[in-house]
Amino acid sequence: MQRAWAVFYPVKTSTTERRIVNVLAIAFWLLVWQLLAMAVGEEILLVSPVKVVVRLTELLGEREYYKAISFSAVRILSGFGLGVSLALVFAVLSSRFDNVRILMKPLIAFLKATPVASIVIVVLIWVSSRTLSVAVSFMMVFPIMYSSLLSGFDSVDGKLIEMCRVFRLSFAKRIRAVYLPAVLPQFISSSVTSLGLAWKSGVAAEVIGLPDGSLGERLYEAKTYLASADVFALTVTIIAVSVLFERLFSFLVWKLAVRYHAA
Repeated sequence: MQRAWAVFYPVKTSTTERRIVNVLAIAFWLLVWQLLAMAVGEEILLVSPVKVVVRLTELLGEREYYKAISFSAVRILSGFGLGVSLALVFAVLSSRFDNVRILMKPLIAFLKATPVASIVIVVLIWVSSRTLSVAVSFMMVFPIMYSSLLSGFDSVDGKLIEMCRVFRLSFAKRIRAVYLPAVLPQFISSSVTSLGLAWKSGVAAEVIGLPDGSLGERLYEAKTYLASADVFALTVTIIAVSVLFERLFSFLVWKLAVRYHAA
């Protein structure tokens, strides 16, 4: 009995066993999805996973499909990169100067509390629909990364900083020995979370702004024409691309950090 329950609640399992359990879990929910679709019997209401896979295979052969992915990816990643860069700058300034920290506090609280839909509508007044996802992604990423980076800088032991001053370590050595170990884990965790949020908010902005040639536009058109297979296929695409960039970004950051620490 204990061994049977271990399949569902593995305490100590190998990587292969965990992968098998994950695959079985995914297969279970796909089966539930298929059974529900068969029970409903209306593809407009709930399309089956088989039809989604078929439609996704068809989309993979269309040039416009890849153009839409590229259009959205460039703008969402641009907003993400801008948000991370400015968050790092202001987090450093806030950790050094209390006045900057005080000024940033209400802005960060406002951005965190404001609904995505409100931000999209307001930003759409200022910018064109083609750059809407850049601005919205930035406004979603910036407060998360700022708070995370500032928390990492605040967690640095003051005694270590004082020791660096006593031994007159260079700025590069201070970053490598003191700041990087404190900030990097939170940076990676928050960046993965904010990158996923950037994709969600960016595509949501495209659905509202309808820029030509975007994933959001195609998603809106699929909903308008009741093409449920297209809606699900495009949703799977957005999830897959988002996860791909999350994994790639985490891998590159860790590689750069290891190389910098070993230099």
